[in-house]
Amino acid sequence: MTTNKPRITSVCMKNGVDAPDVVISGVYMPWNDRTVWQISEFEGTVGCLQSIIDRFAGCLFMFGGDFNVTERTMNECSQRLHEFCSLNNLHWLLSDKSGPTYTYHCDSNGHFSIIDYFLCSPQLSKANDAPVILIDSDNMWDHSIFLVFLLLSS
Repeated sequence: MTTNKPRITSVCMKNGVDAPDVVISGVYMPWNDRTVWQISEFEGTVGCLQSIIDRFAGCLFMFGGDFNVTERTMNECSQRLHEFCSLNNLHWLLSDKSGPTYTYHCDSNGHFSIIDYFLCSPQLSKANDAPVILIDSDNMWDHSIFLVFLLLSS
């Protein structure tokens, strides 16, 4: 599907008559440097996510990727993302408490944080805190490779 935003890649999985279609999107938000450009780009990307929800009303949604904000910090960008989730009844799937405590790392300055998330329609998980399982592996990126296990409702 066309998103008109290079920061978002989306597909719509058709489920037939008995179940709603599911829109899955990969998101890469701009680096959080708190400049006017970055905040504007972040807000524009959230606006594009909203347009996807509006265009595919009746579908279920899964947005995953590098949001470049933390779920608990309340800066201007994370507030926009929380407002978007609240407006559209999307849940933040949080990492399993027994797993790794970060998804991003910069060894040179010792910075570790969780900035990669999945946001989803509540029907795609049985609980708001369905685990996102992080896979600790050797890779050349500064973000961990992660998988999400959805407990699909029947």
